[in-house]
Amino acid sequence: MSALTDITVHELEVFNQEIKDDMVSKRINASGKASNSLRVEVDEQAKSYQSIGVDYLEFVDRGRGANKDQSKIGVHNWASYYGENVLKPWAQSKGLNFDNYYLLAKSIAEKGTRILRDHSKGIEIDPKIEDLTRRIKEKVPKGLKADILKQLNKYKLQREI
Repeated sequence: MSALTDITVHELEVFNQEIKDDMVSKRINASGKASNSLRVEVDEQAKSYQSIGVDYLEFVDRGRGANKDQSKIGVHNWASYYGENVLKPWAQSKGLNFDNYYLLAKSIAEKGTRILRDHSKGIEIDPKIEDLTRRIKEKVPKGLKADILKQLNKYKLQREI
């Protein structure tokens, strides 16, 4: 990999770790799936680098809103399904036991999650993206210089042969 690629990949890995650390410290890593989905992918041909999994974390960052269908039957149907098929298995896998999963799901359907109501409880990804951009901008000139020197040295060696 080039120096520029090394810098970019390193900073993306730091970015991912910051998100994972935030999820742990704010106790929003329930199943671990969102945190585990974070990885860096490099496409040397296209010179592209991605932190994959971040879009999955939208709900961890901004929360989940209330159901669009706020009719009694709409909330009831969603809460019945979600409470039984999502919340209950998740809670049981964590050794938790609630009296009524339906009421918890109904609250989410009616009001959304607490992260939606208080963004500071989420991972606050926007400042992290700004910080990532700043760090890469600060380091890129060094990386470009190293790449240019590497290319010049290759050219010099080829000319000497």
